[in-house]
Amino acid sequence: MLTILNDDSIAHIMIATLMGGQHTSSTTSSWILFELAQRPDIVQDLLKEQSLVLTGKVDTPVHELPSFTYEQLREFTLLDCVMKETLRLHSPIHTVMRKVIKPVNYKGHMIPKDHFLCAAASVSQLDPTRFPNPEKFDPLRFMNNLDESSQEWTINGVDIAQKSARSHFLPFGAGRHRCIGEAFAHLQIKTIIALFIREFEHQLWTNSQGEQKFPKSDYTSLIVIPERPSFLKLTSRQKV
Repeated sequence: MLTILNDDSIAHIMIATLMGGQHTSSTTSSWILFELAQRPDIVQDLLKEQSLVLTGKVDTPVHELPSFTYEQLREFTLLDCVMKETLRLHSPIHTVMRKVIKPVNYKGHMIPKDHFLCAAASVSQLDPTRFPNPEKFDPLRFMNNLDESSQEWTINGVDIAQKSARSHFLPFGAGRHRCIGEAFAHLQIKTIIALFIREFEHQLWTNSQGEQKFPKSDYTSLIVIPERPSFLKLTSRQKV
C-alpha cells in the first residue's frame, strides 16, 4: 500500500539526509586532519601504505603515485585505523537515543514503555577497560587486534562488535538500527584524506605567541564540530 508522506515527514527526512550525508562527513574529515597535524609520522606511514598498495614499493615519490580504485582503497588498512580512532575520540553524534517499546528490566531497574534511553559515545568510547590509555590518539590499537573470544574488531571485514547493541563503539550507532551510510562514509572520507595528504603537508596553525592549539569539541549543536575559529597551515607538496 502506497504511503503519502506529509510535509513534516518530508522535511525530517531531508534534514536527516543532509546531516548524515554532509555535516558528519565534513566534521570527521576535519577531526582526522587535526589529529594527523600532530602526527607527521603517521602521515608518512599513510603515504608509504599507498605506495606499497599501488606500486608494490614503499618509497614511490608522492607525485608519482597513480590513481587508486575502490578495491585498492579498501586495502588502505592504516587509513581505516586512523578513521576509526578519530571517530572513537571525536564521535560526530554525541548521543544516540532509543524509545523503549516494551518494559525492560535491566539489572534490577525497570525501564517503562515509551521512555527513552540515551547512549553517549563520548563516555563509552573512552572507557579504559575497552580502550587502554583512552585519551591517546593511537590508530594502531585497531590494527590486527581482533580477539575472537570477545569479537571486538575487524578492519576489512564485518564489524562484529557493531552488529551488537552492546557495542562500546558508537559513531554509527549499533545493533539493527545502526547507520546504513557507514560503508559510504568510509569510502568518502578515506578518499578525501588519501588525496589530501598527497597534495599537502599540514600542521596546526601557530599563533602570534608561537603557540599551536588543538581545537576543543563544540557540543552546542547536534554534530560535534571543532571549536571555531580553528586553523591548519597547509604547504603544497611540490613536484621534484
